[in-house]
Amino acid sequence: MKKISIYKKLAISLSTMLAALMLTVNFASAASTLPYTGASTNASPIPAFDVFYATPGNPLPSPAPSGAESNFLEARVPDNANPALDITTPYSESPLSTSCTNGEVIQLRVYVHNGADAAYNNNGTGPSVAHGVQVQVNIPSTQSTTFDPNATISATNATSVSDDLVLDCTGGQAVELQYVPGSASQYSVATNAFTTLPDTIVTTGTSIQSESVAGDVWACWNDRVIAILLVKVVIPTTPPVITTPPPAPKVLVNTGPGNVVGIFFGISLLAGVGYFLRGRYLVRK
Repeated sequence: MKKISIYKKLAISLSTMLAALMLTVNFASAASTLPYTGASTNASPIPAFDVFYATPGNPLPSPAPSGAESNFLEARVPDNANPALDITTPYSESPLSTSCTNGEVIQLRVYVHNGADAAYNNNGTGPSVAHGVQVQVNIPSTQSTTFDPNATISATNATSVSDDLVLDCTGGQAVELQYVPGSASQYSVATNAFTTLPDTIVTTGTSIQSESVAGDVWACWNDRVIAILLVKVVIPTTPPVITTPPPAPKVLVNTGPGNVVGIFFGISLLAGVGYFLRGRYLVRK
């Protein structure tokens, strides 16, 4: 039996690893846009977020974005009297136009769907489950009449995806968008429950979950997760302009010729009076 050299074994091993890597890359590329065809839809071979788009006669199942899941960051202007309870105002994909009046509340929504094959969830231990899933939303901090907040969905075993949203303020005045602390929450279709999310959703990101394990999002239409948060329109106040009055001019002694003569005459007169009084004092003695 002919022996295979160690170099040949190493070459075969590297070739196998490279082929597996290329296969994974191709899977990831193919999974970036997959057609939704109803019951016959082919799932992604690996955990992947928001990969499906609607086809004629096959709209994406609610609460997905209308045309493609890749437009997963949406916004709306809810009933500002009670935005947390308003479920009738629809979300809008980019752009969203609003008057941006002072104190107006805008609600942002991040839609998360793991498009892998649900048959391989294996009750949370299978290869279709996305682990370490986080959502991060960036709110622009500058004053403007147009804003472009963006959101990123990431995981330890799936490619990160991002989406942005254009928000146009039709009022014409530059405003600020401020995150409303304590307003972030997530809704899980699987558990039909809302869970409070930390304010880190607008800084370093926050973990989400579809079932009971933090950071795990199972692959299934019934395991979709929605993260929601509020931002408020603030019209910046212009600080009053404080003006310092100029210092009063210094009054200088007038040393002109006329004043010099007057001063000399006054001094001479006082000297004469003093001399006269001294003379009378000496005579009396």
